[in-house]
Amino acid sequence: MDYDSAVVTNIFALEQSSEDITLGFEHSKLRYMYDEAGTKAKLQEMAHNLGDGIQLLLVEGGKDLTYGASVRLDTLSLVKYLNGKLIIIVSGDEGTIIDDVTFVKKYVDLSGVDYGVVINKVSNLEDYKLTICGISRKWVSTFWE
Repeated sequence: MDYDSAVVTNIFALEQSSEDITLGFEHSKLRYMYDEAGTKAKLQEMAHNLGDGIQLLLVEGGKDLTYGASVRLDTLSLVKYLNGKLIIIVSGDEGTIIDDVTFVKKYVDLSGVDYGVVINKVSNLEDYKLTICGISRKWVSTFWE
């Protein structure tokens, strides 16, 4: 049982069963059950079946951009399979946030991906505003209170 999908179906009182909104979570099963084409096709089928009449479909990625890569379920693959939009959520202290955002900008190929960045849990907002000015506003969207 995928407890995350069970929680989501319960909280949002969805008609679908928790099994209908997850591909699975057991690494060994996913690794050998689906190849890349099968993973893509299954996810597209699930999104289509779940998306009828729904204006917004949220798909949770892993704990970071690379999590799930060995079973073809990393965040960038999910976005590409579903032709979705990516929301990167970054949190931590000011230095960590800048490092994380700079790393993604410098080393992660996001060409062809519609994305945005949300900066979350900033402890000192004024210091953050002063520090972040060195990063392109075009690349980082911040949301103030």
